[in-house]
Amino acid sequence: MSGIVEPQSFSFGINAPIGDAGHQIRTLNGLDCTSMTGHRLSVEDIFVLIPALNEAGSIGSVLGRLQALGCTNIRVINNGSTDDTAAVALDAGAIVVNEPVAGYGMACWRGLQDLPEHACWVLFCDADGCDELEALPRFIAAARDGADLVLADRLSPTNSAEKLTLPQRFGNRLAVTLIWLLWRARFKDLGPMRLVSVKLLDEIDMRDRGFGWTVEMQIRTAQLKARYAEVPVAYQSRRHGRSKISGTVRGVIMAGTTILSTIAYHALWPRTSNQSTTSLWRSL
Repeated sequence: MSGIVEPQSFSFGINAPIGDAGHQIRTLNGLDCTSMTGHRLSVEDIFVLIPALNEAGSIGSVLGRLQALGCTNIRVINNGSTDDTAAVALDAGAIVVNEPVAGYGMACWRGLQDLPEHACWVLFCDADGCDELEALPRFIAAARDGADLVLADRLSPTNSAEKLTLPQRFGNRLAVTLIWLLWRARFKDLGPMRLVSVKLLDEIDMRDRGFGWTVEMQIRTAQLKARYAEVPVAYQSRRHGRSKISGTVRGVIMAGTTILSTIAYHALWPRTSNQSTTSLWRSL
């Protein structure tokens, strides 16, 4: 159904428990991870959200690759595009949600509104075609083994890391180092491709509406001592258009400032697990 709506290689820490399938599952609180909500997860259970701004040249291919993997529930959040992004996505069979207020986090938040009751897992990915979408089966395997959040690791594979700009590599490593120092959660990347349970998203209570969306999700995962895993992926160079972050000096500075300020905010004013206020099933 389509339409337009208006407003197996995982990376874990030392001494992580082993799941039934033999994959290590990271836990920050030492809990057993073998009986989690993802143990029956299949691709049909995943709701895909794709923020998009002027990605008409790549969004059709991204949707085709996801559909080839079996994804049928796909929302493209058109975040103020001036090209044919929305029309291409609609023609390709996606649900298109228009969010005129600019911001990566704003687009992600809009996509989460009014999720159907059966949507228990959400996959976030970019519209530029750079993510290794074909790694999704490995993400599902990690979730089945107990991870509530599964992240793409673009920095471990050398060929993948080389596709990122120097500011991207430096910024990501600085951010994850700070998260380790402050919350003792060892992430390797802040990549946009991530599979997360709606249950964890509700507990996280996402509040950032800009470039701090990804780092806030990981900080809150650490604060909540939730289970997570990282999957090494083969990141690809952009073929169409220009990156909204790494493509300009202004974008790099804005993103870097936002990420560091988000880390500082959560370090100075940490939230406890009972401070979640808004369910993802409620409208804005």
